[in-house]
Amino acid sequence: MMVGKRTGLLGAAIKQYKYGPVRALGGELASLLEAVIAAGVQEQAEEIVIVPLPTIAKHVRQRGFDHTWRMGRELARMGGWQIQKTLERANNTVQVGQDKRTREQQAQTAYRAKERLSAEKIYVLVDDVWTTGASMRAAKAELEKAGAKKIRMAVVAMSENAKLDDDVSAESIVNNEVNDSVS
Repeated sequence: MMVGKRTGLLGAAIKQYKYGPVRALGGELASLLEAVIAAGVQEQAEEIVIVPLPTIAKHVRQRGFDHTWRMGRELARMGGWQIQKTLERANNTVQVGQDKRTREQQAQTAYRAKERLSAEKIYVLVDDVWTTGASMRAAKAELEKAGAKKIRMAVVAMSENAKLDDDVSAESIVNNEVNDSVS
């Protein structure tokens, strides 16, 4: 599930939220994402668990806050959903600026589940930007190893340079039809 491309106002808002001084934009971005998730997930609110992708400690220190946790918390409040710190970072690798192959290699060991998960709940992985999909796919695999059977992925925006395989379109991400063929 995706709000849009990381261009124009949406791209500027994400940049100001992550790297600028405008933390209040997290609520606005969460509001946009909440509408997309609510339209794409038909289950009851108590069955839905928001799982923000964990941010590396270095970036939390630099920004003074965990941008995905903050956005996820607001998103859960708006939707009446649960939120859990189900995943934790297993390393401190930085994805920004890395090529596709490096991102995929780093993502394979980036996350680990902190607990056993319910097969009945719907876990919605949340991140701000989809660049190669490596982080989301790796996080999804960890949730599956922990017992989750119903997993959705939701991002605010797809990077302008997002790499998609020939058989995957932006629409498939919007419609949550992404599988391991996305690069």
